[in-house]
Amino acid sequence: MEEKNKRFGDLKEFQKSNLRNITHLQLDLGNKIKGDEGAKDLGISLSKCTELTNLIIYIYMNEIKNEGAQAFGLALGSCKKLIDCKLWIYENQIGDIGASGIAAGLSNFTQITSLGLSLLKNEIGDEGIFDIGLALSKCKNLINLQLWLHTNQFGDKGLSGLLIGLNSCNQIKDLGLSLSKNKITDEGYLKMDECLSSLVNLTSLLCVFNDNEKLLKSREMLNCKNVQVLILIYNLCSSEEEHNKHYIKALKIKRLVKLSSVQI
Repeated sequence: MEEKNKRFGDLKEFQKSNLRNITHLQLDLGNKIKGDEGAKDLGISLSKCTELTNLIIYIYMNEIKNEGAQAFGLALGSCKKLIDCKLWIYENQIGDIGASGIAAGLSNFTQITSLGLSLLKNEIGDEGIFDIGLALSKCKNLINLQLWLHTNQFGDKGLSGLLIGLNSCNQIKDLGLSLSKNKITDEGYLKMDECLSSLVNLTSLLCVFNDNEKLLKSREMLNCKNVQVLILIYNLCSSEEEHNKHYIKALKIKRLVKLSSVQI
């Protein structure tokens, strides 16, 4: 019987494999695919994996731009049976067009319950992030969601799309979030706090903080009744003093049962 669980560290080996019956796939391609053409080739092969339920992809630091990301994202939409998906596509050169292509693929994941999406350190503006938010609104069965989006170029308009998505995913219990080093205003952060505090099933929240972080600082968040476990990742903080400031503020969240801070 053919093995349905596959793991590859090389794109060519993946392309040679029998793809149609794979249900569990992990691609540890790292920075090996190099640019838009590599992303397109990956997408062509991935589009044949129509039985996938579990997918993990690492394609970081590959100089992927809009053309490659768009092709990859559209191909990803063929994987309509996905339940658990992790896409680590960070430190590339993806802009709005590429992010919108990825969003188009995500919008087909109507059965998904666990999604991790890392697009940090790209060049994504409001339009691309807004589209990703709208795509999330189609993923109504999500229980676990990780969104690592720091160090891009989006502001409140893009954030409003994410808010639409999060508000549609009212089954979420575990959420990871990084939004810093973008163009979000105080008002934008306030709206995100309001959204987080309104997710009635959200009990565990993991946030990446930087200096002068505005997330989780509003009265709405401090009085929220849902979040019981909060983990602060302070890699982006420049000093122990900055980290301690965020930690002390977080202690004031009323219903919190467990608070931890880590550096990874």
